[in-house]
Amino acid sequence: MAKDEKIQYTIIRQVLILFIILFFMSDTHAEQRTENGFFTVEVLMENEDLKVGENKPMRLILRDTSGNPIERADIKAAPWMMEHGHGSSRQARVEEKGKGLYIIKDLYLTMKGIWGLIIEIKHKGKEDAVVITLPRIN
Repeated sequence: MAKDEKIQYTIIRQVLILFIILFFMSDTHAEQRTENGFFTVEVLMENEDLKVGENKPMRLILRDTSGNPIERADIKAAPWMMEHGHGSSRQARVEEKGKGLYIIKDLYLTMKGIWGLIIEIKHKGKEDAVVITLPRIN
C-alpha cells in the first residue's frame, strides 16, 4: 500500500470509529413545552429499544420558559398505551436529583406498541402536563 493510500485508510477508519462511538453513546430524547406553556420538559433515555416489562430509568429535565432548571417540583409520570387507551399495571416513580434533573424509575410497559408518557407537574402554584410519545415497542 502506498503512503497516500495508508493515510486515506487511516482517516476513513478513524471517521468510522467516531461515527460508531457517537451512534451508540447518544441518547434518545424528546423535548416539549407543557400544555399551558408553563414548563419545558426534556426526556432522555439511553439509546436502546424499549421493551415489554420493566425498562431502564429515564432522565427528565424540567425548565421554566426562560430555560432555567426547576427544582422541588412535584412530578408524576404515567405510561399510557396510546393505541388502546389504557395505562400500565404499575405506576412509575420520579426522583429529584437536583438542578432540574429528575429520574423516572420503574417504567413498566405491559405490551408492544406505541406508548406515551404522561408527565404531570406542580410547582409554585402552577400545574401543567405534557404527553411524550415514546419509541414504538416491536
